[in-house]
Amino acid sequence: MSSVRSEAPVLTVPRLAVNVLRCGDVRHGLSGARVTVTFDLPDPIVEHRAYRIPCDTLTSREFDEVVGVPQLTHTSKGSCGDAFHYRMSIWRPAVHAGAP
Repeated sequence: MSSVRSEAPVLTVPRLAVNVLRCGDVRHGLSGARVTVTFDLPDPIVEHRAYRIPCDTLTSREFDEVVGVPQLTHTSKGSCGDAFHYRMSIWRPAVHAGAP
C-alpha cells in the first residue's frame, strides 16, 4: 500500500463530502472505519488509477489523506457545463493504544 500511496498523484478537490462509518462492537472494540469520499469535477480523471486526496481538503481532520481509486458514479449537465461525479471508499483499521 505504501508504494501505491507514493505513486498516486494528488487530486485537489474544491468541494468534497466525507462520510465516516465506524465499525466494531462492545466486546471487541472499534475495528476500524469505512471512509467514503464523494466529489465532482469539471473534467474526467484517468480511470482505474489511484489518487491521493490530502487532509487539507477534507472536512474531517481524523485522516491525513485518503488514497484510493475513484469510481465514476454519473455525469450531469448544468448551466456551468458538464460535471463528473465520483465516489471513493476505503477501509481504515482502528489504531489501538499500545499497538506497534
